[in-house]
Amino acid sequence: MEYEIAWAFGANICNDDPEMIVLLNHLCDQYGVDAINFGGALAWLKEASEKGLVDFEWNIRRIPELVRRTAKKEGLGRLLSMGSRDASEKIGGKSMDILGMNLPAYDPRGLWSMMLTYTEGPRYGCHLKSWTVAKELHLPPEKRFSIRGKARMVFELMRDRVILDSSGLCSFPSFETREISAMYSALLGKRLSVKEMRKNAAKTLRLEKEIDIRRGVGEVKIPERLVEEDIFTGGRAVRLEKDVFERMRKKFQRILWSS
Repeated sequence: MEYEIAWAFGANICNDDPEMIVLLNHLCDQYGVDAINFGGALAWLKEASEKGLVDFEWNIRRIPELVRRTAKKEGLGRLLSMGSRDASEKIGGKSMDILGMNLPAYDPRGLWSMMLTYTEGPRYGCHLKSWTVAKELHLPPEKRFSIRGKARMVFELMRDRVILDSSGLCSFPSFETREISAMYSALLGKRLSVKEMRKNAAKTLRLEKEIDIRRGVGEVKIPERLVEEDIFTGGRAVRLEKDVFERMRKKFQRILWSS
């Protein structure tokens, strides 16, 4: 079972039953339901039902049937099939999504650079385009909860991710760009340096952004609770203020368009 699913059907909905997590994962596979987005919809439903916005008594034993109902768009499942963003716009409550994509297991209040990963695309709300966790999680607090250097970090990881995605290689082995360059040279008999690959990848990032602009994707909004509610870590409250995030976002965009 993949770790995102363990979170989506575990801590995300306050469920500590591992057998239920496995069952929900299996049912999503059977019905072709995206597990992260369904987990986000369930989290919205749990909170909305607790606030009296939805006539549903939360019980983890009732959730397997909701997978089937969501796939078939029956009863409450029809509402959940809309996704948490559209459901929250219709009923109320708070949806943890960006442009309709539910956020994965990495809370950006504890990993500030991940907020850029979610908002600067090109697949919004996705953690894979710039997985900063390994670089940021073990930083001392004064560096972890600071925007200094984060825009550059995200840009460089996104740029190198373009190279990996273009190669067709699996992302899990975490190939270095220099290794991909060596593979390219060995397979095709034509040398392509890391510098050249990164230059081309930066062009691809800008092209993706230009396409989004033409499609009408404007400023990408973030869930308000991410900049309004604290998290507690290391014995203290931490919050990424909205104006601080916007400074980080503008820095990233300057790097993107000038690279």
